[in-house]
Amino acid sequence: MNAREERTFARIVSSDSKLRDEVRLEDAPPMYERFKAKLETHVVRLRALEYEQHALMPQHAHEGKRTAYLRKRLRREYMIILTRVGRRVLQYARGIEQALKVPHARASHRELVTAAEVMLKAVQPYQKVLISAGFSKTFFREFREMTKELKRIATTSSQRQGKYARVTKELREELAGATETLRIIDAIMFARTDHDADVARVWKGVLRTPKRLGRPPTKKRKASPNARSAHHSREEPLTA
Repeated sequence: MNAREERTFARIVSSDSKLRDEVRLEDAPPMYERFKAKLETHVVRLRALEYEQHALMPQHAHEGKRTAYLRKRLRREYMIILTRVGRRVLQYARGIEQALKVPHARASHRELVTAAEVMLKAVQPYQKVLISAGFSKTFFREFREMTKELKRIATTSSQRQGKYARVTKELREELAGATETLRIIDAIMFARTDHDADVARVWKGVLRTPKRLGRPPTKKRKASPNARSAHHSREEPLTA
C-alpha cells in the first residue's frame, strides 16, 4: 500500500473498532446495523489482503539475495570462464561462437537462464575435450544445477509478481467499498448529531484519522542573524 492507502486503511479499521466499542445508539435504524456489519466484513477482508500482500513482497519472499547470489556465480564462475576458454578450445566446432555468449550483468533472469541453457546444449558433445583442457568433471553438473535453480526462482518470482498485482487490485477495491460503507454510516449518523451532543462528540472522534506512527520529521533550525552575517562575511572575497 502507498501512504494514502495506508491512511485510508487505518481510518477504516479505527472507525470499525470505535463503532463497536464506543458508539451506543438507542433505537438504531435497521440500515445502521446492516452497514455496521458490512463494515466489519470489509475490515476482516482488508486485514487478510494486507497480510497476503505483505507476504508477497520480494524482501519477505526471500528471493532477492538468493537470486543475486545465483546470478553472480552463474556468470562469473561458469558462463564467462566457459565462453573465454571454449571459444579457443572449440573454435573448430560449428556455431560454438554464437552459442557461447554471456548476457550483460543487468540482463533479465529469463535472458540469463536461456543463455546458460544454450551454452550447456552447445558444449554437451565436447565435454571430454573441455575436461582435458582443464575443466573439472563436476563443472558441467554444477553449471546445470545452478541454471535450473535460477530458472525455478525466476519462475516463482514471476508467479509471485502476478499474485501481488492481483492482491493489490483487490485491496484497492475493498478499500473503496469500505470507504463508501463508512460514508453511508456517516450519513445515517448525521441526523443524530444535530440533537445529541454526546453522539456528535463520539462520532467526531470515530471519523478522526489516526496519527501516523514513527519518528516525526526533523526540523531544520534556522540560523540566527549573527550566524548568517558571519557566514556571508567568510564567503566575501578580500579586497585590497
